[in-house]
Amino acid sequence: MSSRQEPFPLPRYECYRTVDRIRIDGALDEATWRHAPAMRLVGWKDGSAPEYETRVKMAWDQKNLYLAYWVHDDSIRSKLRRRDDPLWTEEVVEFFADAGGDLVDYCEFEWNGLGACVDLLCVWFEEGRWHAFTEWDAKGMRWAVRTGKTVIDGVELPGWQCEVSIPFSVFRDAPQLP
Repeated sequence: MSSRQEPFPLPRYECYRTVDRIRIDGALDEATWRHAPAMRLVGWKDGSAPEYETRVKMAWDQKNLYLAYWVHDDSIRSKLRRRDDPLWTEEVVEFFADAGGDLVDYCEFEWNGLGACVDLLCVWFEEGRWHAFTEWDAKGMRWAVRTGKTVIDGVELPGWQCEVSIPFSVFRDAPQLP
């Protein structure tokens, strides 16, 4: 099976272990989120800056990977509200995990400002085609969204925040897990 090539150099993020209990409530007020490094998000196709400033922080413990998003958004234009709705047609934050590191199959997660989520298992085929298994669910994943305001670089802005916990058991092909 041939591997896909990365379209541009992917940013790297060093994810630290947390000893804090992270409550998935969208508040992002745990000490973990104050101390974890922030990464600005970029467009997945070309690395371009998003329309609105968006940051993510990550952490992990023995059982889960944690994500925290801060999204500056003057007007949330999302309409979809159900699990596995086609969120890729709206404003979302996304997380891609290639647990095997082979650029052949990966998990895709998307969340919108209304609290909806879609989780997909995507597989690339040698012929250059891909398929997204929408019926796949990341068992045990939890998330919460809060809207109204967010704080980026100490500045309060209109927007939303998303907090996520993904069990490591979801990434069954990963060569190294805690």
